[in-house]
Amino acid sequence: MNPDFAQQTAQRVKDSIARVIIGKDDVVELLLIALFCEGHVLLEDVPGIGKTTLAKSLADRWGAAFNASSSRRTCCRPTSRA
Repeated sequence: MNPDFAQQTAQRVKDSIARVIIGKDDVVELLLIALFCEGHVLLEDVPGIGKTTLAKSLADRWGAAFNASSSRRTCCRPTSRA
């Protein structure tokens, strides 16, 4: 891939995502690096930060399919009674 083309593509994607996701420029850049390297990414953060929206936006702009899995605990640990 031509480096100039890659840089222009990355900048267009970053600009487009910046309209949807605010304050995560460093994360977007790392995601793009992973995509260019054909790598995998695990997004970890507290709930409600926009990880799924970011992933969907990136997949949409990149022309890729979106797949997400959640490892959130759905049950609570029982407390012991003495």
